[in-house]
Amino acid sequence: MGNLCCKKKKKPVGKSDQSIHSKDNLMDEGNSALKLNEGHVTMINNYLNNNIETKIINNSSSEIPKKQTNIINVDYKTFIKGKKYSDLLNDYILLEHLGAGAFGLVQKVRHKASKQIRAMKIIKKDSQYSEKSLKEIDNLMQLNHPNILKLYEYYLDNKNVYIITEYCEGGELFDKIKERDGNFNEKDAAKIMKSILLAVTYCHSQGVVHRDLKPENILLEGNDFEHLKLIDFGTSVIMNTKGEKFKERLGTAYYIAPEVLKKNYDEKCDCWSIGVIMYILLTGEPPFNGRNDEEILKNVKSMNINFHSYLLSDVSFDAKDLLKKLLQRDVKLRISAANALEHPWIKNQAPNAKMNKNAALRVFNNLKNFSADEKLQEAAVAFIVNQLTSKEEIEELRKIFIDLDKNNDGVLSREEIQNGLIKYYGSEQAIEETNKIFDKVDADGNGTISYDEFIRASIDKQKLISEEKLKAAYRLFDKNGDGNIEAKEIKEVLGGVGVKDEEVWNDIIKEVDENGDGVISYEEFKKMMYQLCNK
Repeated sequence: MGNLCCKKKKKPVGKSDQSIHSKDNLMDEGNSALKLNEGHVTMINNYLNNNIETKIINNSSSEIPKKQTNIINVDYKTFIKGKKYSDLLNDYILLEHLGAGAFGLVQKVRHKASKQIRAMKIIKKDSQYSEKSLKEIDNLMQLNHPNILKLYEYYLDNKNVYIITEYCEGGELFDKIKERDGNFNEKDAAKIMKSILLAVTYCHSQGVVHRDLKPENILLEGNDFEHLKLIDFGTSVIMNTKGEKFKERLGTAYYIAPEVLKKNYDEKCDCWSIGVIMYILLTGEPPFNGRNDEEILKNVKSMNINFHSYLLSDVSFDAKDLLKKLLQRDVKLRISAANALEHPWIKNQAPNAKMNKNAALRVFNNLKNFSADEKLQEAAVAFIVNQLTSKEEIEELRKIFIDLDKNNDGVLSREEIQNGLIKYYGSEQAIEETNKIFDKVDADGNGTISYDEFIRASIDKQKLISEEKLKAAYRLFDKNGDGNIEAKEIKEVLGGVGVKDEEVWNDIIKEVDENGDGVISYEEFKKMMYQLCNK
């Protein structure tokens, strides 16, 4: 995903001249290439329409009863649907190619409505990668986190699948490190590790195991090491609620955990891979090397790491301690991603950025005052925030979200919101204000506030109501382009599956239709959106 280029032979950063070019994925023999079929596409769209959620493994809100959700739930997934290739040409301007590989092509594109640069991955339907790519779409739709690549939408024609994601201009992690000519220290390594651990902790809390963590699957948004994106969820899998182990042997030679080679593993296989990445960041070499895959895997299975090696002679005690805990062969003793974030090396070398108090106060005021009274207004806000808002417009909100998320599980609990209110406002009325915020912001009623919900509620509403953004949002619902929004068009956009009472769609029209003509004009739509700033 992202702006992946064809893989070039490259050398590790640091002391070694030996290549650590990532090997091909190691799949069980006999796995045949699977072809894209209409049933899989239908399954993905049904997933969106039904708002199916991954089971959340999260005890932060276990004692909070779930509230009843609205009959139509609107979130970032609502607008990720398979579209025709002709729609792609209407939505995007095609720019230069970024690279090619066995999977297909990656091309830079410009989104016409937002003017944002994005990446488009093109996969042939008859290739072995098509099923993997559709699985990746399905998995990315379930994940919403600052350190996971954002999926915008995807398109289909008779030959290809076209996946649109955010564009990470910084490129692959290791390429960026090499550009610095070895000017790399533990603080930078800790920042990188923290971003990776935040993404993986969130995945594990949502029941998702990545299974192919490696530097090629970590992209940088820009020039710093704090804005990393985890990509390529095509081989990820959902944890079994019964605690059953996974049996497939897959991954990449240098980074694969020894228990995966034995076909008996759980989510901690990701933690081993993170340990390998950390070792390479600190030494410039992989802990297990070899002339070919077979030799590397043999060493992964049996060779012990020498933590007294000259390669680690300049590495601090705390860093080596975390390395030992991540590269622990006994899975029961291996540190989890969540606990690794609490390790002194991460805490001391990569502390959270200090919050701007005025910015934090503005965010809490927006959370307390958030109210999308009409369903169409709620949907329009979700569309503008998720499809038209730039990274720069939400950067401060991203930092505040991470600061509030004390247990690093990628969602905000009542306790975390309440503690934030106490920190910036004092303890008086904090519990009452917390309840009010959850009533308004926790749209899916699961007892936590997701990153998506937080951004929608806390963003400065003035940023949402520019004429350009309002027209783009209006065009989303005005499907036939006749200058009016009808009930059937709202149903098409929001998804009608599972809604038994068709009158629901007419009721949405009536909420905004001031002149009673049964449709919503642009002026009525604009007036509805302007009311956001008057609340």
